[in-house]
Amino acid sequence: MRSELRFPREVFLQKFVLGVSFFFTIFYAQNAMPETKGDSEPVTVQGSCDADEYDAHKFRVGKWTAINPDTNEKVGIQEVRQILNGCAYEVSWNQLNDQFRKPGSSYRYAAHGIIALKKGVWTQSIADNGGGVFITSGGVDDRGVFFDSMPNEMGVIYRTYVSEHENGVLWNEAYVREGEDSDWVSLWRLRYDKTE
Repeated sequence: MRSELRFPREVFLQKFVLGVSFFFTIFYAQNAMPETKGDSEPVTVQGSCDADEYDAHKFRVGKWTAINPDTNEKVGIQEVRQILNGCAYEVSWNQLNDQFRKPGSSYRYAAHGIIALKKGVWTQSIADNGGGVFITSGGVDDRGVFFDSMPNEMGVIYRTYVSEHENGVLWNEAYVREGEDSDWVSLWRLRYDKTE
């Protein structure tokens, strides 16, 4: 009588998936590592993000104080960093006033997000400290960089613009419209002064 060592189907599948995952992890890690020539600097590899299109948001990099130009009130602090070898941007916002504070909340509004480029379209994913998640997409035009929301259940679309002006000042403008055929209506306009 021959004794056979047999694995239950689930164990086999788990080991197979782990093996495949391990292979691809090593494969991608090796291919993501920059090549070097001796002791010199790394050589750019295919798929890196050093093309000009990845610099579209570079003017936003830094720490900024957002100011309401009508009242001169400081309303928020925004920080933008270019990350992941220039392939994406990290954005954080901390509200300095109670404008977006939820009723009964003990904290002011804050949000954190990532901006990345895929197939010529910039995508922004933002999560806030009230449980909100926003995903917008956009691009670059003659005014600056912009992001549009998906239409909500009533067909309302939001658009934000960030543009650079003289003396290194940025402007953040938000608009809303009810459907594709209506005009954009201004929601706010904030001046961003560089803090760092």
